[in-house]
Amino acid sequence: IQIDRIDLYDLTLSDLEVSKKILNFFDCEGVHVVPHHQDVNQVPPVGIENQIFINTSCEHMASQDWLIKIPKDSFIVLQATDMPHKEHINSPQSLDHFIEKYADHLNILETDQLPFEYPDKSFTRFMIFGTKK
Repeated sequence: IQIDRIDLYDLTLSDLEVSKKILNFFDCEGVHVVPHHQDVNQVPPVGIENQIFINTSCEHMASQDWLIKIPKDSFIVLQATDMPHKEHINSPQSLDHFIEKYADHLNILETDQLPFEYPDKSFTRFMIFGTKK
C-alpha cells in the first residue's frame, strides 16, 4: 500500500503534537503529514478515491457526525477503550457493545479486542475494520 498523505485531526494541540511524534517514530518518509487543530465533525471528507479513515479514540466522540460524512465504500478502522477516564464520554462496555454502536453505518469485515493489564489498572481496546455503508 502506498500512502501519499495523512491528515491528523484533534481538538487538543498537545495531542496533535504527540500524533506527529508517533508518525515521525514510524518514519513516514515521503508521506505528506497534515496536522489539523480542529473538530473533525466540522470537516467534510475530501472526495479522494482509496481513502482509509482511522479513528483511534471513538470513546472521545460525542456524536457520529464525522462517520456519517465519510463516503460510501471507504475503508474504516475504529478503536475505543473501556478504560475509565474523565474525557471518555462514549466508552463501550464490550466488543459487542462497540459493534452495536457502529453497525448501522458499517459493513463490518473484522473485529478484535486487546486486553491490557497493568499493576494499577486494566482495560480493553476494541477494534472494528469495515467499509462505510
